[in-house]
Amino acid sequence: MRGHRSDSTYSGYAYVSAAYGVIKPRYGGLQYGGDLRWSTPLRGLLIGASRRNEHTTGKGTFRNPAVSPQTLPYSSDSKAVWTNQFYGEYVRGRLQIDSEYRRYLYDIIIDTTLLQTAVDVRGWYVSGAYRINKRLALGSYYSRYSISRASTGPIAALFPDQSDTSLPANHVYDKVVTARVDLNRFWNAKVEGHFMDGYGVSTFPNGFYPQVNLMGFKPHTNALVLKTSVNF
Repeated sequence: MRGHRSDSTYSGYAYVSAAYGVIKPRYGGLQYGGDLRWSTPLRGLLIGASRRNEHTTGKGTFRNPAVSPQTLPYSSDSKAVWTNQFYGEYVRGRLQIDSEYRRYLYDIIIDTTLLQTAVDVRGWYVSGAYRINKRLALGSYYSRYSISRASTGPIAALFPDQSDTSLPANHVYDKVVTARVDLNRFWNAKVEGHFMDGYGVSTFPNGFYPQVNLMGFKPHTNALVLKTSVNF
C-alpha cells in the first residue's frame, strides 16, 4: 500500500512534533506486511504473528530559535521502519486471557545530514476477563511500554538520547482493573481504573504531551476512565 497519511494535529506524532518546532508535517510511503494466525489443537487457544515494513518519506517546516530565527523547510527519508507483533488468545468458558508483544523501529534521516534519529518502541500486555453473568464482566490487565532514542547530526542536541528505559520519561507501566456492562446486544459501558508508573514522553508519546503539561510530569498517574461503545 502506498499513499499519504493524515494525522490529527491534536494528538500523536504530529502534535508532539509541534513541541520541537515542527509545523504541519506530511508523510507517507510504501507499506506492506502480513499476518499469520493459528487455531491450535488446544481448544480455545489462538496464536499469531504479524510484520509490517514501511518506506516513509516526509516534508514540512521547522521553526526553532536554537537553530534559526527563520522558518525552514525540511524533508525526511526512512532508513528502516518496521513493526513485529506476536499475540495469543485463550478462551475457556467464561474466562478470556489475551497477551501481545510489539516492537516498532523507526530510523530516519532529516535533510540528508541535518539529523539522523532512531527510535525503538517496545510494549507488551497480559489481560484477563471473567464474565460474571450475561450483563457483567470483570477484568484486569498489566501493560509495559518503553521507548529509547539515539540521534546524531548538527541539531541532535534538540532531541536528547533516551537510553535508560527505567526512567519515568522513557516508560509507562500500567496496572488496570475493569468492569464492563452489556446494556443490550449492541451497546455496552465500561469503567477502568488505571495506576500508571512513568509517562513515556518522546517522539511517539503514550498519551502524555508537553504542550498540555506545562508544569512537567509526575512519575505516577492515576486515572478513572469511562467508556461506551456501540457495535452493529
